[in-house]
Parts: sequence; structure tokens; C-alpha cells
Amino acid sequence: MDYLKLTDLLTGKNISGYYREYCNTQWYSKEQMIDYQLRKLRSLISHCFVNVPYYTRIMNEGGINPNAVKSLDYLKQFPVLTKELIKKHYVDFIPLNEQRLRGIRSSQTGGTTGNILNKRNDAYESIKGLSYAR
Repeated sequence: MDYLKLTDLLTGKNISGYYREYCNTQWYSKEQMIDYQLRKLRSLISHCFVNVPYYTRIMNEGGINPNAVKSLDYLKQFPVLTKELIKKHYVDFIPLNEQRLRGIRSSQTGGTTGNILNKRNDAYESIKGLSYAR
């Protein structure tokens, strides 16, 4: 059995799918990569608009249309997030569909500085730190 598929079974993650996607997208032309990034950005912004109260409010107040993403510059319409902003609006960053999302873990960061920030990671976030020999 393929090592990645075994890892998928043991962890409940889709590492083999992400690996296949990487194998395909690494050879994209510049135009294909921009199109791919825009599709991913549209999906993320739509998800945030529908499920994350903070972004629903920001987009409504700022007249930002989640269906109008035409370039990566679209992100410039959003405010830069800071620890202070996240702390102040922490509850508004909790997705309304959190119960349907698999592998959400609560944790903290910044404890050594005394400026603790509570945060959530999904199970797929931890995949980024893994490396697999083939």
C-alpha cells in the first residue's frame, strides 16, 4: 500500500490528494497558476463571507462583493489582521460551520512573550509541516 494512502487512513487526512494536487500544479504555466490561485481565493472568500461573522461584517460594511474577485489584488480591500484585532473580535472569527469542519483544534501562541493569542487550526494545517520521502 502507498505510504501516503496509509497515512490518510491512519490520520483521516487527505495527504495523498494534496500530494497529487501539488504534482499537477507545480508544472502550471503562469496563467494557469494565476487562474488556480483565483479559484482558491474565490472559494476562501465565499466561505468566509458565509461562515465567519467577522468577515461577513467587514465585507458588508466595506461594500466588498465576494463574487467580484477578478485578481489577487482583491485582498487589498481587507484590513490587515493584528493580534489585538483578533483578540478583540475573537468570537466573530469562529466559523458558524465549525461543527461540520473536521479536525479543528484550539491552541495558543505567543505565551513566551506574555501576549497570548488563542487560535484554531484545522487538521490540514498540520500537514504543511510534514515531509515525505518518496
